[in-house]
Amino acid sequence: RDLATPCEFMSDLAGRVENLKAAVALHFAHFNFVVRVHSTLRVTPAMAAGVSANLWSMRDLVERASN
Repeated sequence: RDLATPCEFMSDLAGRVENLKAAVALHFAHFNFVVRVHSTLRVTPAMAAGVSANLWSMRDLVERASN
């Protein structure tokens, strides 16, 4: 996309970086709290680290992220 000024380019780039940060954070939270139950330990990585006592649902993740 052609951008008229360097300022517009930087603004566009900053928005993409913020979206990438949010996507990576969501991926890690989903992996560690919701979906990944370790086959041997039978707990999620967050539970094994003592960060959470129970398995989260997607609803739990969304509710905690919106606070």
